[in-house]
Amino acid sequence: MDNLIYRTVKVAEIRREARSLYTVKFKDPLTANATPGQFVMVNVIGVDEFPMSLSYIGEFSGVTFKVVGEGTQALSEVKVGEYIGIKGPLGHGFQINPSDHLVLVVGGGVGLAPLVPLIEQLIENGIETKVVFGVHSSEDIFFRDRLSALVGNDNLIITTEDGSYGVKGTAPEIARKLVRENRFSRIYACGPEKMLYKVFKIAVRYSIKAQFSLERYMKCGVGLCGSCCLDPLGLLVCKDGPVFDIETLKKVSDFGKFKRDPSGMKIKV
Repeated sequence: MDNLIYRTVKVAEIRREARSLYTVKFKDPLTANATPGQFVMVNVIGVDEFPMSLSYIGEFSGVTFKVVGEGTQALSEVKVGEYIGIKGPLGHGFQINPSDHLVLVVGGGVGLAPLVPLIEQLIENGIETKVVFGVHSSEDIFFRDRLSALVGNDNLIITTEDGSYGVKGTAPEIARKLVRENRFSRIYACGPEKMLYKVFKIAVRYSIKAQFSLERYMKCGVGLCGSCCLDPLGLLVCKDGPVFDIETLKKVSDFGKFKRDPSGMKIKV
């Protein structure tokens, strides 16, 4: 299939979103029809390749990322008109139920990025959506205007751990409060796994259906290397995920506890 073959795309836009956070946009007919939550393997030619979830889906697709190493540093330095390689869209994304009446979307840090195309589709389906976006500091906030335009300020809560903007605290703390006050049909979440696990426990406690996007080390992105395996089910985050529903994660002993390093050894999340 064409989505499993690397192809080059021209960089149409690159912008700095927040501290060490960038968005690169490009035009690609395959990713234009991706499901929110799916990802692409990005190849900075001659440097490195790595998985990234799509933060924009449409005529111009895009990835939003934090600079954490040589590869992402190189991607942050590409110029408009230059080329990068992409493969995808890959994996399984979020599933929307049109009968849902009210949903909660919880994003932590750069994990918010793949949730925004989901929010766009939720709004298009007429589903009332409340959003909790948690970051460490005001310098880490991005997509604020984009979110406000989608859900309105009354349905958007931004939390900062240092109290420099919005509500002081963490996303799970606010999510717990909202769950106590509202009857949500479903929760969607993406972010650091420790945060996800706290949201997972809230969903279990209040018997709310939920979907979570997980991040794992990936070498191939297509289910060959096994580096993103989840025990004890043997699920692969790249192929069976990255989005998993709550019933599946109840059976995954690794969730919230362990991941694998590049050598395949289990390490604590």
